[in-house]
Amino acid sequence: MRAFVAVEITEPAVLDGIRELQAALTPPDPKAVRLVDADTLHFTLQFLGEIPDGAQRPVADALSAVRFAPFDLEVGGVGAFPNIGSPRIVWVGGGGGGGREATAGGNAGLPLSGLARKVSGALAPLGYARDKPFRPHSTILRVKRAPADIAGRLEERAGRGTFGVQRVDKFKLKKSRLTPEGPVYTDLAVVEGAGR
Repeated sequence: MRAFVAVEITEPAVLDGIRELQAALTPPDPKAVRLVDADTLHFTLQFLGEIPDGAQRPVADALSAVRFAPFDLEVGGVGAFPNIGSPRIVWVGGGGGGGREATAGGNAGLPLSGLARKVSGALAPLGYARDKPFRPHSTILRVKRAPADIAGRLEERAGRGTFGVQRVDKFKLKKSRLTPEGPVYTDLAVVEGAGR
């Protein structure tokens, strides 16, 4: 099964702002893009790829040893891979202002990249290595065939500030099943942050 570790975006105000952005970026031909369902938005801490069914318990056990204090994360900034001029994936950042990490309200809690490092450290003894540097982002739209004006609309919004603050008090081990309508996610394990 395909598995990954993620922090979900659940804050209603943040989700509303992302839905508005998705609507603004959707071209006249909606088949040119695929919107990511706002109910499934998340920041991937580590992608594990295909893992055997028997590996689920050891992975969940390793993740349960990760300790972190809950923290606030600004969700904001808009970007694209490979770049805004030739977008294939459109994303929002974790930290506001184009992907710069920050915690809201002066909270000195652990930032998302620190949590990702802890997750990687817990999974490394099981042979799961990160395949690329961690960059906090959540995919909101996939471009199937680029409309002529999507790059311009992205550039107009690239400097956008924050969508709001997401409280990060847990992360999840999730299963991903690919379907023609898009991926379907199932929770396999939940790791809660330690209270103060």
